[in-house]
Amino acid sequence: MKLIKLLEVGAEGGAITLYKIMDKVQTKYFYSLEEIDYDLEDFSTIQKRSSLENTFNSVYNALIEEYPLLYNLYPVYIHSDIKTFISSEFTKISKDNSTNYSYSSWQDKLM
Repeated sequence: MKLIKLLEVGAEGGAITLYKIMDKVQTKYFYSLEEIDYDLEDFSTIQKRSSLENTFNSVYNALIEEYPLLYNLYPVYIHSDIKTFISSEFTKISKDNSTNYSYSSWQDKLM
């Protein structure tokens, strides 16, 4: 089994990462969230993982549904296999929304 990181975005104290899992028979996708809970005295880490999806589009749509402001976060890593898709989505979302995105950060990672 091979685990491939496709996308990682972060903010202070946390990150959302989208993965592809491949074996000889199938390919699945999921995303995970890891963040520090500043409300707890020991700053414990909260970890969540999505269900496994059969397609990249399915997991991406689930991710955007749960985290609609994904593009407000700082892009840490974008795999070359999805750069064109992410670039298109970023352009579409940034035009349709008045939210203040970090254009230069996303453009740097998408080049």
